[in-house]
Amino acid sequence: MSVRSIRVDYRTLQAPKEEVEKNGDNFLARFFSRVPEEYVGSIYCKEDDAPKIEQLKEFRDLRNQHFDLVMKLYAIAKAKDELETKDAV
Repeated sequence: MSVRSIRVDYRTLQAPKEEVEKNGDNFLARFFSRVPEEYVGSIYCKEDDAPKIEQLKEFRDLRNQHFDLVMKLYAIAKAKDELETKDAV
């Protein structure tokens, strides 16, 4: 039986971020600019008072808000580019 690491840290996100930055994709670079989630094992899920679970839920909510903002920024940038293209024609 092999043991796998379930740990994800900033380096796991850093490599794809650097790759998309090299290709000039600032949108995806922002997407990869996030804090990795802390692993919470099943033991914490079984506790009645699980502060780690509450922290994880709050973290995920903030991460989702960040993702929504990045998506809105992308939509605005895309609309701006389309307007500039129309003006140039």
